[in-house]
Amino acid sequence: MMHLRNFCFPALNPARPFAEQGVSVYVGSSLPLQYRNRYCNADRFFPFVRPRNISVTTRVDSAAGIAGETPELSVDLSAFAPGTVYVDVRHYRDGIENEAPHPQRVDLAEDGSVIHAILGLAQLASVERRSGGVLRITIFWLAAEEGLHPEQFELIRTAGPSSPETVTRLATATGPIVFDTPALLDSDTYDFQVDAVIPAVLNDDDEVIVAEVRRTVLILEDLQADASGPAAVTGMTLEVV
Repeated sequence: MMHLRNFCFPALNPARPFAEQGVSVYVGSSLPLQYRNRYCNADRFFPFVRPRNISVTTRVDSAAGIAGETPELSVDLSAFAPGTVYVDVRHYRDGIENEAPHPQRVDLAEDGSVIHAILGLAQLASVERRSGGVLRITIFWLAAEEGLHPEQFELIRTAGPSSPETVTRLATATGPIVFDTPALLDSDTYDFQVDAVIPAVLNDDDEVIVAEVRRTVLILEDLQADASGPAAVTGMTLEVV
């Protein structure tokens, strides 16, 4: 069997959603979006062609236009509130739609308004000096009822005598979030920040299709590690009484 995309005989498949030229708007609640490509099945001798139905993401609107123009469309997303949706726009012409995806994430509050930021509160629980110049930093994350929810937290050095790598921890619904720094020097103090992050979404070619969301939620200043530990004993006198 052969699968021929974007090719059907009009007499057998009269629905042509991409006739002429313009843009389509798609809205879905998860990725990847399944776009409204049309398919036909045929055997190798083409005695007949029959459409094949596939599950697709909702195509909520379209507008006529040519390349170089900037069409404007108004889309009501209130039916998706509260929650996260992905919106994409694709160019079509003469029955074919451009397949390059670039969905945009939209987070909606209860009333349908758009939420643009990660909301919540980070609280510092403790900072411990550990062997080998490691600092163990423990925090708690108190999520807001509304707002974007981070997927991970990053501990980032902002000042200090060396440049340790960023430490990443996955977000947890409950319980502490614990960072162990790489080995630090004890010749001076360090400053760190903790960022709440929703990572970017990449396609198979490592191109960004949904941008990263980031917010600094905690600043830590003047932290000093103990790279060497207490000095060794250099001598001892034993007196027997």
